[in-house]
Amino acid sequence: MRWEKGSVWRRWDLHVHTPSSYDYAKKDITNQGLIDAWTSAQIRVVAITDHSVMDIQRIKELQNLGKGKLTVLPGIELCSELGGSRAVHFAGLFAEDSDIQYIWENLAPRLELLPPDIERRGGYTKIYTDIKDCLLYTSDAADELDGVDLGGRRI
Repeated sequence: MRWEKGSVWRRWDLHVHTPSSYDYAKKDITNQGLIDAWTSAQIRVVAITDHSVMDIQRIKELQNLGKGKLTVLPGIELCSELGGSRAVHFAGLFAEDSDIQYIWENLAPRLELLPPDIERRGGYTKIYTDIKDCLLYTSDAADELDGVDLGGRRI
């Protein structure tokens, strides 16, 4: 999406869930309904950060429905234990034109996010991912995923 002026404030929401998240309340909302809600709120960029899943089909459809009105970035939200009852949630965001099929096919098995893993671990509310594993995976796969680490340097 090209903008004629560079210094114009736009609304971005880089932490958005969809019905693909296990705890999303409005499971009956359509992808078009999501796009309509975001565009009516004048949001120009959203990052889809569903819990422990990248719903590739939904993300691609949202990107197609939003074309020209809204940029949809693929992403994922993960949860990491700190010990006891404390947890940290962290989001991974990817470029709009990323090969999300490739990313998910490589990320899910390495972080044990496939349906059999979820079931074995006691369901989505019990999914914890070690931050170090995420960072190591990102560093190991940097050339393949064309990534940037948390410090902003090329990896």
